[in-house]
Amino acid sequence: MIIDKNKMSQRAAGLDLFRVVAALMVLLFHCHIHHECNFGPLTGFVSMGAVFMTAFFMLSGYVLYMTYREKSLVQILPLKNFYLKRLIGILPLYYLVSVIYVVSLGTESLLQNIVLLPIELLGLQSVFSSLFNISHNSGTWFISCLLIAYLFFPLMQEVAKQLATRAKILLFVACALVLFWSPLVVHSFATDSIYANPFFRGLEFFIGVLLCSLSVRLEFLKTWKFFVIEVLVLVAVISAAARLNLFVGNYMLYDVVAVPLFACMNV
Repeated sequence: MIIDKNKMSQRAAGLDLFRVVAALMVLLFHCHIHHECNFGPLTGFVSMGAVFMTAFFMLSGYVLYMTYREKSLVQILPLKNFYLKRLIGILPLYYLVSVIYVVSLGTESLLQNIVLLPIELLGLQSVFSSLFNISHNSGTWFISCLLIAYLFFPLMQEVAKQLATRAKILLFVACALVLFWSPLVVHSFATDSIYANPFFRGLEFFIGVLLCSLSVRLEFLKTWKFFVIEVLVLVAVISAAARLNLFVGNYMLYDVVAVPLFACMNV
């Protein structure tokens, strides 16, 4: 299969822009819930902006596979370079923000911070669901999920490369069904939220990897008309759900809408 480098570069830039939009929607969501910012007729939609974290993780997996699709990460040197590049790109700024928060805004004692230190240094806070509202973790949990997804990316990449198209589609469906069903368990039994759970965010990341690895391309999905329709459907469904107060707070339940629509935007 011949890969057009220019098209790949343009598509990666477009997807990176989409990832920025997803991050912006999450920022607006936090502005609404923390500072009660009003966005007029879009306030209902923005109030559910947390669903765009699904887009962020799917896009992250997609773009990363696109970047490394021609490289093998099963050997020590490229694997080492991959991890080193990811860590350098994330950890320095993450550590800086963490230190600033602990020093200026943190309410935990010195002993508590010492206990938390190994967890924070290794980015494992998302493994502990109850740490979500402790220290800065309500804002940096996604860094932990992203680090864990990066840890397993070489395995995800190799799986995606080895599987046939039919197997990839079946695996995509299986991951999607887990994401659709699990929030119902949360709702039915009032369990801890899975919003910051690295396993479920990892499934979204893996779905992005699978989408990028699929050789099937549906050209009509790339037209601007279809993209506008997808955006309008997303805005309408989420705005209506917010107005009806349906499962507000259980944001992962909206993966049943978000995953298919974001998948269509990626293929």
